[in-house]
Amino acid sequence: MWSPSHRSINRRVETQARQLVRDCESFLLGRYPWVLQAKGCPVPEWVWLSALAHAPADSLMAQAEREQAGPCPDPMTVLWQGALDLLAQELMTTADHTGCSVEELQRALIFNVELNPTRRAVGALVLGPSRFVQDVRQVLGRFRGSSQPW
Repeated sequence: MWSPSHRSINRRVETQARQLVRDCESFLLGRYPWVLQAKGCPVPEWVWLSALAHAPADSLMAQAEREQAGPCPDPMTVLWQGALDLLAQELMTTADHTGCSVEELQRALIFNVELNPTRRAVGALVLGPSRFVQDVRQVLGRFRGSSQPW
């Protein structure tokens, strides 16, 4: 027979499991930076990369075309958001000019940036958005035949 404490533990575990599933879904849809921000948590570099590497093409298109939304919580978020907006534009432009699909470019980002074991200090904010832009541009440049943006 279950005691009230067992039911309480079960409810807590079920709630945590549902939250984990929501977090995983938001990561795979490229929305995890905003989930962390809404929770008041810091947003590490790898999370910003996930927004570019995992978001559906229509979300990236909206990201590339969007106007700056309301005030950002802090100056570092403004820099990361600007980097993400710029790279979403470059990813969409690279797809248009090369004939590659957005998903193909995203796979290249996942393998060459996100999963790269030689990448320096993954997850640390010390690299910052400038290095993030350089790393992504380098991967996109391979598809364009150049490391320079258009």
